[in-house]
Amino acid sequence: ESLWAVDLDVVGFPSLIPQPQGGIVLVVWDNMIGLSATGEVLWQVEAFDRPLDWTSVGDQLLLSTVGRGQSLWLIDESGPRPWDGLMGGNLASQGDEAFLFNDSGLFKLDPIAGSHELLSEWPQESLRSSDLLALEDGATLLAYINRSDRRLILFDNDGDISWQRALPATFA
Repeated sequence: ESLWAVDLDVVGFPSLIPQPQGGIVLVVWDNMIGLSATGEVLWQVEAFDRPLDWTSVGDQLLLSTVGRGQSLWLIDESGPRPWDGLMGGNLASQGDEAFLFNDSGLFKLDPIAGSHELLSEWPQESLRSSDLLALEDGATLLAYINRSDRRLILFDNDGDISWQRALPATFA
C-alpha cells in the first residue's frame, strides 16, 4: 500500500531528483514538478529540458539540463529560478561550495548570491563526456573525454591544475 499518490497529467519517462529540504523534483518529458514529502504538488513548470546533472548546497538544489535554452537552475520549495549567465554542465558540491564544469571551463558557484567565478578557462572543444567531483579539501577532480583526448585532472581550490593524467584509449 502506498503512502500517497499524485495524479499528474504528464506522459513520458520520469526522472526523480531529491530535494535537500525533503520532497522531490519530478521531471517528465518537458515538465518539471515539485512535490513535497507528503505528495503535495508545490509547483509545475512546462517546456523544460531533460536533466543532465544535479547537486545540493544547503537547502538549495542546483539542476543542469541539456538543450539550447536556459540550462542551469536553482530550485527550492518555491520553485525553480534560472541561473543567468551560465550554461549547464557537470555539477559537484562539497559542504557549502558548488562547482560547474562546462565547455567554457570550471566555475565556482555561490548559490546564495546567485553569482559565479571562472576558476579555470577551458579551450572550446566538443566534449563527449565528463564528470566532476568536489573533494573535502576544496579541490575538484575532473574526468573528461573528447575526440582527441581522455584526461583526469585535479584542480586545487583556486582552480589551478595540481596534476593531470592522460587516460588510455580503452576508457572511451
